Amino acid sequence: SNETLKDQEPIFKNVSLDDYMWVYIWMVLALMVMAVTRVVWFRLAQTAASRRLHNRMFNAVVKTSISFFDKNPIGRILNRFSKDVGAMDEQLAFVFFDFLTGTLNFLGMVAVIVAINPLIFAPTLPLVLLFFFLRYYYLQTSRDIKRLESTSELT
Repeated sequence: SNETLKDQEPIFKNVSLDDYMWVYIWMVLALMVMAVTRVVWFRLAQTAASRRLHNRMFNAVVKTSISFFDKNPIGRILNRFSKDVGAMDEQLAFVFFDFLTGTLNFLGMVAVIVAINPLIFAPTLPLVLLFFFLRYYYLQTSRDIKRLESTSELT
């Protein structure tokens, strides 16, 4: 009953350094396969979303009345069209990827922290609600600024 850990036999005495290396190698390979799969999946999703946006925008422009074309020059329509499709191609997939990564990282960190200390969950819920309120406020302000910016570009 008066033993220390030093006096006890090791738990994994039959595991060699090679075994640890193989486990590490397989974990790295699995991580690489998952990373490539993630990139391919996001590119496919980005292409499909861009194609859908283009088709919807094109159908909306084609189905509009002739007076729309009288009021708006073709150059402005094409610029807006290419700007929206360009934003979809360049930005949306990266923003979504960052959002998904950030959300999963946040949920993982909260899960680990709550598993270690369940009392920390009490202040987490109000902080999450505050975050969503600030997000809503930011999005409203950002939309207003974008609207003003696009209006000033047209004049």
